[in-house]
Amino acid sequence: MLLNQRCTTCRERVTTTDQVKCETCGNHLHSECETFETNYECPRCSDELWVGAVEF
Repeated sequence: MLLNQRCTTCRERVTTTDQVKCETCGNHLHSECETFETNYECPRCSDELWVGAVEF
């Protein structure tokens, strides 16, 4: 995910040419971190049920 043109995964500044829009959730992602984001970080895209879960 991008926050102020920075990738939240690798912390690098991302240009518009390095951005990819996810078809599932609609977020803009850093192209180099897209696989990691969609597999482990995004609660909508992840295959893992625990991603995005809150423990009480």
